[in-house]
Parts: sequence; structure tokens; C-alpha cells
Amino acid sequence: AMLYLSDHGQDINDTKECNLTARTWPNGYEVPFVVWISEKYRKDNAEFIKNWNMNRKYVTDKTAYSLIDLARLSHPDIDLSNSIFSEESN
Repeated sequence: AMLYLSDHGQDINDTKECNLTARTWPNGYEVPFVVWISEKYRKDNAEFIKNWNMNRKYVTDKTAYSLIDLARLSHPDIDLSNSIFSEESN
């Protein structure tokens, strides 16, 4: 499996409104988020994938949780509800 996301939105000083201040319009904060999974991953993790809701809103500062979840790892001290793949996503 592979997860890709951009480090910024589409507007990076390209518009008159952007003057190195906080970007409060969608082009400033919405980033591409792509998940690719192989056929083997899809087959081995069918139940996990079935519950994904990739249309939910997500904050990229929780990406580490998503990577751990996508790798199908776990640990008692890691709250995987912070993963975009979690049914209980925060």
C-alpha cells in the first residue's frame, strides 16, 4: 500500500489574496490525498478496506496514525481512531 499527500494546498503565493498569511480558503488548505493498494493488499485486508470512508474530513497532522493503520500495525499506546481509515476516526 502507498499513501501520498501534499505538504500544501494549491495556493502557494499564486493569488493576490495570498500574502504569506494564514490561508483560510479551500485552495490554501485542501491537499491531495491519494491511497494506492495492490491486489494482494486488497485481498489480504478486504474487511479493513470495506469500512473506509475516504470522503470524511481529515487533518494531516494525524498522518502517522494512518500510516501505522495502513501497515496493519498496532500497539496499546497508539490510538488508531486518529487514522483516516478508522471507523471511529476523530
